[in-house]
Amino acid sequence: MNYDPNTHHRRSIRLQDYDYSQAGAYFITICALDRKMFLGDVRNETVALSSFGQIVHDWWYRLTIRFQFVELDAFTIMPNHFHGIIVLHDRESATPRTGAVPAPQSTNDARANPRRGLVSKPLPNPNVQTLGQIIAYFKYLTTRDINVVTHTPGERIWQRNYYEHVIRDEKDLAEKREYIINNPLKWELDRYYVR
Repeated sequence: MNYDPNTHHRRSIRLQDYDYSQAGAYFITICALDRKMFLGDVRNETVALSSFGQIVHDWWYRLTIRFQFVELDAFTIMPNHFHGIIVLHDRESATPRTGAVPAPQSTNDARANPRRGLVSKPLPNPNVQTLGQIIAYFKYLTTRDINVVTHTPGERIWQRNYYEHVIRDEKDLAEKREYIINNPLKWELDRYYVR
């Protein structure tokens, strides 16, 4: 059965006593504050990103530049939320990346160079270990850049937390990928859809 946000969001967001710094694959959902639809529009079952959606797209790709142990898998940016699969590898075996960033599967038609304009303040702790810290970094940078464009410093754009699901096996991974790919096709049935 595919991921159903209607049931999962009512439960605890984090697993009790789970180590979110360990290697593994995670399905995440990040929602816009008040479900504001500012990241793009769904047209003909395809998401056309706004300039704000493009900022989100670019910073998602840049996570692999900042965090050598991160690999990105399927993702989609919807008008008011984001779904993605992020894979954390063992930090000891992670090797520095050079050259182009590998392209994850995206349902968005974005052609930006993920390295363009890569400027960010140094991490407070260069040894970021947890999924939560990576997502917080992503949310911080997307918020900062969108606020620069809108001239609204300090304004929140994301809901306070995010949803995550620990991917257990290949079947689970295939189901989450299918959900992400089909998300734009089922936009009007989505729980985040706003008329």
